Amino acid sequence: MEDNTVEKIAYQVDDFISLMVTKHRLDPLTLGSVMMARLMLANQYFGSGDEFRQLMINIPEVKPRVDEAVH
Repeated sequence: MEDNTVEKIAYQVDDFISLMVTKHRLDPLTLGSVMMARLMLANQYFGSGDEFRQLMINIPEVKPRVDEAVH
């Protein structure tokens, strides 16, 4: 997968998150919880559940740069 493909996907996910938060009047934490649960189920179904859970355990705390914004 090319870097520009990953970037395009990231922007599409940003747009989807913004749309869902606005359309359903959800706070980002609630939407994130629903999305995380669905991602866990998808990874479990496709056989990568253990790796996905390990990935989630190892998420470092990252402070966004001042000039960084969700697109």
